[in-house]
Amino acid sequence: MMLTNDLRDQLFGLNKQPDPVAAAVAKLDVPAGVDRADVMQECRVAVLQQAKAKVEAGQTIRNPFSFAYTIARGRALNYLRSEATRAKRQRPLPRQVEARKRQASKAPKPASVRRALNRLPRDLRRPARLVWLDGISQAAAARQLGVSPYELRERLTEARFALKRILRNAKVPVRAAAPPRKR
Repeated sequence: MMLTNDLRDQLFGLNKQPDPVAAAVAKLDVPAGVDRADVMQECRVAVLQQAKAKVEAGQTIRNPFSFAYTIARGRALNYLRSEATRAKRQRPLPRQVEARKRQASKAPKPASVRRALNRLPRDLRRPARLVWLDGISQAAAARQLGVSPYELRERLTEARFALKRILRNAKVPVRAAAPPRKR
């Protein structure tokens, strides 16, 4: 048994019939970087496959619009959740952009970090400046300071915790203020 033209028209919104696939996709929030036409094409294929299977099994489709709408909505949600679709995103979602802006506004100003570095003891301040501010590798900084790489890492760890304490007391968000770890 094959799909009739009338049933196809109703399933895909042809010949002035309402389009259930477009209605289902329109109600979903399609993220930036995902083409709505790709989602609709994926849904149309799923509707066609399920309709063929139902007709070949000898079952009737009583309400073609709700049948196609339900299948299209489920397939669209699965498509948007899939890893392949997430990889296609080129631009971040608007809520991600807002979160980044909020986090950037909370980030400590470089001057506050420099002031905190100046408050560190000398044996912690010198390695921190060399590695975190000047960008020298840990091995080169250890040679320059005349200490072992292990000792340098220990001092950097102590300096990081001391900076966190100083910045916490200065009411600066600690997570954003922690200097980057270089390995």
